[in-house]
Parts: sequence; C-alpha cells; structure tokens
Amino acid sequence: MEFCPKGLIKYANQANSGGNIPAAFVDVENKCTGCAICAISCPEIAIKEVLR
Repeated sequence: MEFCPKGLIKYANQANSGGNIPAAFVDVENKCTGCAICAISCPEIAIKEVLR
C-alpha cells in the first residue's frame, strides 16, 4: 500500500475467511498508470499487473 504512487491500494472493507483484512485495489477514477510498483514491491508476490 505504501509504494503505490497514486495511493490506490487500501485496506479492504471486510475481513477474509481467515479473519484478515486484505489489501484492495481501489481505482474508481482510473488513476492507475500501470507502473507495476505494486507487483514489484509485494513481498508475497500476491499482486500481478494485468494489461488492459
């Protein structure tokens, strides 16, 4: 979350089945530039960039 230059990764509104609150990509205004810093900096490789 801290690495997104546009601040588009936030905590999700609800916990998952394990009781954890995951990160969520929130881009209602189409501000994502596709820089992929989120995928590069994700320690668990849980994020992949997808070309639109």
